[in-house]
Amino acid sequence: MKGGPPQDITIVKSTEWRSKDSAPPPGTVEAVCVDLEHRVGIALRALMPYTYQQQRLFLGGLLSVPYQPRVWC
Repeated sequence: MKGGPPQDITIVKSTEWRSKDSAPPPGTVEAVCVDLEHRVGIALRALMPYTYQQQRLFLGGLLSVPYQPRVWC
């Protein structure tokens, strides 16, 4: 993304907002999401945007945003 990572991210499972035949809401980006945490209390959420077109997988740039520690509190 140009200009750095997005400032406002809402994580929503695709099964929560659409059926098979409906289009995603405007501004939606499909991404794989992984929560990462270190025992010193640092946590982040890593996002890998992707699209699947014409039987090909295209990966976007890896993004990360601060996240709340849950395991190593």
